[in-house]
Amino acid sequence: MDRTKVYVLGVGFEGRQGLPHGAAGLIERAEVLYGGKRLLSLFPDHPADKVVIGGDIQAAIQAVHARLGKKRQVVLASGDPFFFGIAESLVKELGKQAVEVLPNLSSLQLAFARIKESHSDATFVSLHAKGLRELFAAIPHAKKIGILTDPTNTPQRIASELLERIGPRYDAYVLENLGGANERVTFGELHDIASQTFSPLNVVVLLKKEPGPQEVFPITGIPDKAFFQRTPDKGLITKAEVRAVSLAKLWLKETSVVFDIGAGSGSVGLEAARIARKGMVYAIEKHPEDVEHIKKNRLKLAVANLEIVQGIAPEALEDIPEAPDAVFVGGSGGRMKGILEHVARVLQPFGRVVVNVVTLETLAQTLRALKGIGFQAEVTLIQASKSKELLGLTRLVGLNPVFLVVGWRNAVEP
Repeated sequence: MDRTKVYVLGVGFEGRQGLPHGAAGLIERAEVLYGGKRLLSLFPDHPADKVVIGGDIQAAIQAVHARLGKKRQVVLASGDPFFFGIAESLVKELGKQAVEVLPNLSSLQLAFARIKESHSDATFVSLHAKGLRELFAAIPHAKKIGILTDPTNTPQRIASELLERIGPRYDAYVLENLGGANERVTFGELHDIASQTFSPLNVVVLLKKEPGPQEVFPITGIPDKAFFQRTPDKGLITKAEVRAVSLAKLWLKETSVVFDIGAGSGSVGLEAARIARKGMVYAIEKHPEDVEHIKKNRLKLAVANLEIVQGIAPEALEDIPEAPDAVFVGGSGGRMKGILEHVARVLQPFGRVVVNVVTLETLAQTLRALKGIGFQAEVTLIQASKSKELLGLTRLVGLNPVFLVVGWRNAVEP
C-alpha cells in the first residue's frame, strides 16, 4: 500500500460485505480512515485514526494532503466516489497520480434499477452544494431526474417547491434506506410526496408527464397573448419584439443572475430565466395583482428559476442575496435615479443594465442618472409594425415606439 497515494473506496448498500475487490485489504492496512459517521461506524474495532468528514469537505482534503507520504490513508465514500462525491475534489487538489479510486454502485444507479427505469437518458443533480438551483436548471428540459437530497432539501420540500413553480408536471419516486432491511419505495404525484415525511437516507427520481399541446412554448418570443396580464391595461406588457432586443442587449449566459425591476406580468424575466437556466432571475414588482400574474405565468411556462420579490425598488433590492450580472428595468415608479445608484453598487463586473423607456422625459432622466453613476450609455429606438387584415387586405399597425437604454461601466467596452 503506497503512502504517496490516498485510496478512495466506494461503500455500497451492503456495507462491508459489498466492498469492491481489493478494498478490504486496503482498509485492513490503513493507518488513517476518513468518512462520514455512518461509514466509519462499519469499522468500530479498526485501530486506525478515524477522521469524520462532515460539511467542510475542504478541511478533510487538507488533512489528507498533510498526511500524504507519511501515513497509509483510505477515504470511505458512498457508492461511486466520482458521482457527486469526494474523488473529484481530491484529484483536483492532489493530482491524478496521488489518488486511487475503487468505485461501487451509486445510490441513484440502484434507485433506477429498483424502479425498473433506464438511466441512460436521465439528468442527475446533487442538492448538497447549490441547493435547489441545480434542480431548477434541469427543468423543464429533462424527462427523468435523479436527485441526491440533503437534510434541508428533503423530498417534501422538493415536491412543494415544484408544485408552486411548475405545477404537477412530474411524478416522483422516493427511495429510502436502499439495500437496508427497512428499504421503502414510495411512488406518487408531487402533492402526495409533499404531504409525507421520509427517512433522512433517501434519493428522489422524477419522471416527467407527457405535456399537453398548450404547454409547448419557445424559449423566447412567447406570444404576448400567452401571458396573464393586468386588465384593463393589457397593452402594458413588454411586446415580444421589444423583449427580443432587450434580452439580446442584456448579454445573458446560462449562469446569469438577473434582476427584472418593475416586472409587471414577468414576461421579460420569465424569458430571461429560460435562457439563464442555470442562473436565477429575481422579478421585483410592487403591485399585488401583477405579482399574482407572475406566479400564474411562472406556473404556465414551467419556469422554476425565477424568484418573486414583492416590493418597491430600490428598497426591495436590498435583501436579494446575489449580485446581478444583468438588470432589466421595465418600470421605475419615478425612482430611476435611486434604482440605478443601487444597481451601480451591486452589478457584477462586465454587467449590463437595460432600461425600457417610452417618454422623452424619462429618457433624459435615465441618461443623466447613468452618467451620474459613471456608466456609458447607448440608446436604441425600437419602432415595429405588425400586419393586420383589413377588408381582405393587409396593412401594418405600428406598436408604440420604445427607447432601449443600455448602460455599462466606463471601464467595460460594449
